[in-house]
Amino acid sequence: MKVGDILINRWAGHIDCRYFIYLGTDGKFINGLYYNERFKKVKYFKEDLDKMIDDKKVFEVVGHTNFLNIAKADLQKIKDLEEKQC
Repeated sequence: MKVGDILINRWAGHIDCRYFIYLGTDGKFINGLYYNERFKKVKYFKEDLDKMIDDKKVFEVVGHTNFLNIAKADLQKIKDLEEKQC
């Protein structure tokens, strides 16, 4: 799993939080973002990553986004502009 992967959470009861962007791990948790009119944070136990439901993994990678790389590049451009003005 890589930062930016889009995962499905088959335990989620509502479609808005069923899909989320993986942001990395923090101790015994995985962190992510889902979207429902705005971005919201999610946190799950790492130990749940390998659990199964109906012969499928509860958490499975279904895609990838460059969202975070785009945001990093945009932030770097602004930082570079500010440094040039100093």
